[in-house]
Amino acid sequence: MTDIYIYALSKKVVDVMSIRNRCFSIFQQNTLTGVNTAVVDAIVKTTGAKHVDLVKNATPKVHISEAHAVD
Repeated sequence: MTDIYIYALSKKVVDVMSIRNRCFSIFQQNTLTGVNTAVVDAIVKTTGAKHVDLVKNATPKVHISEAHAVD
Protein backbone atom coordinates (compact mmCIF):
# COMPACT_ATOMS: atom_id res chain seq x y z
CA MET A 1 0.00 0.00 0.00
CA THR A 2 1.16 3.46 -0.76
CA ASP A 3 1.05 6.45 1.53
CA ILE A 4 -1.45 8.11 -0.82
CA TYR A 5 -3.81 5.11 -0.61
CA ILE A 6 -3.56 4.99 3.19
CA TYR A 7 -4.19 8.72 3.45
CA ALA A 8 -7.25 8.51 1.15
CA LEU A 9 -8.63 5.52 3.07
CA SER A 10 -8.10 7.30 6.39
CA LYS A 11 -10.01 10.33 5.09
CA LYS A 12 -12.90 8.07 4.04
CA VAL A 13 -13.01 6.44 7.48
CA VAL A 14 -13.00 9.82 9.23
CA ASP A 15 -15.75 11.05 6.91
CA VAL A 16 -17.94 7.99 7.56
CA MET A 17 -17.41 8.12 11.31
CA SER A 18 -18.13 11.86 11.47
CA ILE A 19 -21.43 11.61 9.62
CA ARG A 20 -22.38 8.45 11.53
CA ASN A 21 -21.79 10.25 14.83
CA ARG A 22 -23.99 13.11 13.64
CA CYS A 23 -26.68 10.65 12.62
CA PHE A 24 -26.73 8.78 15.93
CA SER A 25 -26.62 11.95 18.03
CA ILE A 26 -29.79 13.06 16.22
CA PHE A 27 -31.40 9.66 16.81
CA GLN A 28 -30.85 10.10 20.54
CA GLN A 29 -33.25 13.05 20.62
CA ASN A 30 -36.67 12.20 22.06
CA THR A 31 -38.69 13.90 19.33
CA LEU A 32 -38.00 15.17 15.84
CA THR A 33 -39.87 17.96 14.09
CA GLY A 34 -40.93 17.61 10.46
CA VAL A 35 -37.93 19.68 9.40
CA ASN A 36 -35.56 17.59 11.47
CA THR A 37 -37.04 14.40 10.04
CA ALA A 38 -36.17 15.48 6.49
CA VAL A 39 -32.66 16.47 7.59
CA VAL A 40 -32.17 13.20 9.46
CA ASP A 41 -33.41 11.18 6.48
CA ALA A 42 -30.84 12.91 4.24
CA ILE A 43 -28.06 12.33 6.79
CA VAL A 44 -29.03 8.65 7.15
CA LYS A 45 -29.02 8.09 3.40
CA THR A 46 -25.60 9.78 3.10
CA THR A 47 -24.27 7.76 6.02
CA GLY A 48 -25.43 4.50 4.46
CA ALA A 49 -24.01 5.32 1.05
CA LYS A 50 -20.63 6.31 2.50
CA HIS A 51 -20.55 3.17 4.67
CA VAL A 52 -21.30 0.89 1.71
CA ASP A 53 -18.70 2.70 -0.41
CA LEU A 54 -16.11 2.16 2.30
CA VAL A 55 -16.74 -1.46 3.33
CA LYS A 56 -18.63 -2.70 0.25
CA ASN A 57 -21.63 -4.05 2.18
CA ALA A 58 -24.61 -2.86 4.20
CA THR A 59 -24.60 -4.17 7.74
CA PRO A 60 -27.88 -4.74 9.59
CA LYS A 61 -27.29 -1.52 11.55
CA VAL A 62 -26.93 0.44 8.30
CA HIS A 63 -30.05 -1.18 6.83
CA ILE A 64 -32.15 -0.52 9.93
CA SER A 65 -31.05 3.11 10.16
CA GLU A 66 -31.66 3.71 6.45
CA ALA A 67 -34.99 1.91 6.18
CA HIS A 68 -36.63 2.13 9.59
CA ALA A 69 -35.05 4.49 12.13
CA VAL A 70 -36.38 7.80 10.82
CA ASP A 71 -39.95 6.47 10.65
